[in-house]
Parts: sequence; structure tokens; C-alpha cells
Amino acid sequence: MSKAMSENKDAILQAALQLFKDNGFDNVSIKDICAAAGVPRSSFYVAFSNKSEILVYSLKSVREDFELSMPQFIQAENDLERIWLLTESFLRAAVDIGPDLCKVYFSLELSGACSLFDILESFNPWLISLLRNCQNTGIVRNRGDAEQMIPIQLNIAIATLFNWVRHGGNFSLKQKVREEIEFFLDVKPDFRSKINL
Repeated sequence: MSKAMSENKDAILQAALQLFKDNGFDNVSIKDICAAAGVPRSSFYVAFSNKSEILVYSLKSVREDFELSMPQFIQAENDLERIWLLTESFLRAAVDIGPDLCKVYFSLELSGACSLFDILESFNPWLISLLRNCQNTGIVRNRGDAEQMIPIQLNIAIATLFNWVRHGGNFSLKQKVREEIEFFLDVKPDFRSKINL
């Protein structure tokens, strides 16, 4: 991909996400996106075939967001905080785009057009290892099989995200997920979050 094409694609992505967030996915046309991005319509169709494809392309930012926070990950106080950093990068993306646009992502996921949850599951080997370390050090008191617990933890986050979307984002998503995961893992009280996320 040429530099100009890559720049156009990124400009389209940024303009589209802002328009979707401000006006709703269904209320934004390709013409609106091109105008906001400052690109001709032909450039849009070189980069994307439709609006939904923009959202699918934007999922790469979930992994990139985590990669940018790698120094934080390495310097985290303990493995529970490392688990949280992985989880939080996914939740931060959801909060940033808001509940209305998350509905569109859920629809794309259900139709098979994107694989957001596959991206999240790709972190499972790391999460399993981190959870085992937490169990071995006593930070996590739930002694269940880490290979079974991590998918359940992901399902807790997804279910809480779904409820957050369903209720229009009227509660702190990150705080609620953290509380529910800490309860499920039976995190030792000294290691539970004491701040509002």
C-alpha cells in the first residue's frame, strides 16, 4: 500500500469514526465521510467497499492500543494488573466509540463480518499464564483451572459490555467489569481496585 493510499485510508477512518459517533452509523453517508476526510469518493472505494468495512478495519486499533501500552504492561505492579491492562485496552476502545457505535460492532460480529472477539481470544495464552501466576502468589484465591477461567472472564467482560450498550452507557463500564472480574477471581482484598475507573 502506497503512503498516500495509507494516509487516505487513515483519514477516512478517523473522519468516519467521528461522524459515526456524532451522528450515528445509519445517519452518515459515504459522501459525508469523503467530505470530512477531504478525499474524493473514488479514494474511498479504493480503500473500503462500504461503511461497515471501515469498522472492521478499525478493529486493528484494539491490538495496536495494547502494543502501545507495552511499557505500562511490563512495569505493572503485578500480574493481576497486567490482566487488567489487556482487558482495559478492549474496554477503552468501547468507551471511546460509545454505546451506539458498539451496537453496530455487535451486529457485525453476529453477522460474521468482523471478528472482534477472536482478536480478544488471541490474548488467552498470555492471560492464562498471568492468571496462574496470580493463583500461585495468592493474589487470586479462586483455584479453578485457568484455561477454563479465562474464557469465562472474557464472557463476563462481553456480557457487561452488552448491558452497558443496552443501557446507553449509563454506568462506568471499566469499573463494573473490574468489580465483576475481581469477584469471579476472588481477588485478595489488598489487591482489589480502590479507585473509580
